[in-house]
Amino acid sequence: MTECNPSPILFSSLGRRSVEAYFDGGSLTSDAGALLLREADRRLGLTAALNQVIPDPRNQDLIVHEQLTMLRQRIYAIALGNEDLNDHQELRQDPLMQVATERGIRMIQNEQTHQKEPVPLASPPTLCRLENRIGRRALVDMAKVLVEKFIAAHATPPAELILDFDATDDPVHGNQVGASSTAITMSMLPAAVRVLRGSTAGGVSASSRHRCFPPRLGDPLAAGGALPRGLARCKDHLPR
Repeated sequence: MTECNPSPILFSSLGRRSVEAYFDGGSLTSDAGALLLREADRRLGLTAALNQVIPDPRNQDLIVHEQLTMLRQRIYAIALGNEDLNDHQELRQDPLMQVATERGIRMIQNEQTHQKEPVPLASPPTLCRLENRIGRRALVDMAKVLVEKFIAAHATPPAELILDFDATDDPVHGNQVGASSTAITMSMLPAAVRVLRGSTAGGVSASSRHRCFPPRLGDPLAAGGALPRGLARCKDHLPR
């Protein structure tokens, strides 16, 4: 016989609003995992740190969507399996995603129906503009954030550190920007390279290359420069 859990699960509050999970029906969502991502992000401070190194040239008095909120919206959605920007046409309407991004649920008066409706999160075109204005300098600084967060996650330096450079096989269709041909699979790939700690699932860095695939071991720009920068910083942290 199935044993149901009648007790609610309490998450971190958002201002004066409490965030609780009940199992007695009501409005349902398929993106409840976003709350767990929110809790993990609050502990790591990852999206807040990334936001600090990404310039925002917009007039802050005229914006609708804060950069930090958009970063969380995009990153959480990818972690939930919604990689495409057009997925946000529906996700932006999800009240739970609005809570997870810390934006909260905002209401606005509909001029036609004269009823209050929730304000959605950023649209796919708005998120696209965010991604396209992030330059090389910001990408380098974002990679540094990932390395520093990886190091900070270890109370004591590990005796051994194995870095796994993984050229992710992510085929694309059509003439998409950033795709390049690989002689291994004879397909078009964006040549995304991830750097992982070999003994655990901890991520160190990630990048996307528009040149040769897979990256040559002797290439100083391999993995978008993550190899020389990441190794140098990790060597400083490791015991001599």
